[in-house]
Amino acid sequence: PKAQTGDCAVALTKTPGIGEEMVFKPQNCNKLPQPVLYVIGDSHAGAYQRTYFRLAAQNGYTVHLYTYTGCRPLKYLDGDTSNDPNCNRFLDKNLQTVQKLAKPGDILFLPGLYTQRYRNYWNGDLLKTSDLDLKITPQDKVVAVQSYHRLEPIINKGALILIEAPKPVMKSALFRCADWFNRNNNYCQVDPSASREEMQMRRSRILAYLTDISELSPGITMWDPFPTLCPGNRCLGYLNGKPLYNDTDHLSGYGNDLLYPELREALQHLSESKKGADETKVNAK
Repeated sequence: PKAQTGDCAVALTKTPGIGEEMVFKPQNCNKLPQPVLYVIGDSHAGAYQRTYFRLAAQNGYTVHLYTYTGCRPLKYLDGDTSNDPNCNRFLDKNLQTVQKLAKPGDILFLPGLYTQRYRNYWNGDLLKTSDLDLKITPQDKVVAVQSYHRLEPIINKGALILIEAPKPVMKSALFRCADWFNRNNNYCQVDPSASREEMQMRRSRILAYLTDISELSPGITMWDPFPTLCPGNRCLGYLNGKPLYNDTDHLSGYGNDLLYPELREALQHLSESKKGADETKVNAK
């Protein structure tokens, strides 16, 4: 379905380069000024475009999206960011851009593919949760500090960081198995869902790592979409008869609509907390 419009028209601009830059700018509206929302990340950052449009149209946020497939600011636990040599160039350029542009109270949102996939869209073999290395090690905390240092210059500008906690992933790409003429192929014979207990285990190590990062500064907060995407005993690909994901893990339009009010609330809470902290500092002088 088409994304809902709001009180503001939205001007959308795209700038080519390493990855893609998009700006969602509200126009012709009387909304109260909002902090600027910056987003840097892999294709999961881009999967929220429907939500960014609504934040601009209905709430007056200007959203700057910088996205490059397979590339995110927070390091992987093996210490590498990406095998793509362009990834570090993309990150350096856009983190420096946010550092330059961000004002106190602006927000940097960091969504990403954090939960290990079972398989890609076309592969047949599953990477079982029991085969993953989920042991939390002292090195994980070292990598967390390294990721924090990458964000520190932006935090020092007075901007706030919102990290997305790991979302569920499906065992099969939903688009491959959605129609009557393809759901009987061999790939689709695997139940795409998993138990909530297994999914919590699958994301446990990366969740601990992201939590470590968030605890290094009061300017960093973590927002967890997991309870909304997996409300029952099993993490399903469909909710109320509608797909939550386009494939194994990228949000669908319906998934965006489910998470929009929660992300909006998380952003508003960040801004209110920042305002309250600033007022406390003023009153203490």
